[in-house]
Amino acid sequence: TAPRVDQWLEALRLAPPGDYLLIAHPAVSDAYMRSLGNKGPASGDVAAERAAEHAALCDPRLLEGIRALGVDLISYRDLAP
Repeated sequence: TAPRVDQWLEALRLAPPGDYLLIAHPAVSDAYMRSLGNKGPASGDVAAERAAEHAALCDPRLLEGIRALGVDLISYRDLAP
């Protein structure tokens, strides 16, 4: 999880001011998730990627880093005209 958290925080640090959307598909790696695959990735890769996203999103260092960077977390409603 540390590399994923570090990567996301570095991307935020380098990003110019603006609105950004993070798309993630967090999940727990269970038998069903490990049975899934996409065209290309081997079976189980989808589960590993989604489990890594889940762990990173639950890692308190991510929110701490976001706050330290002064990033404002918003929802879609905040973007509505």
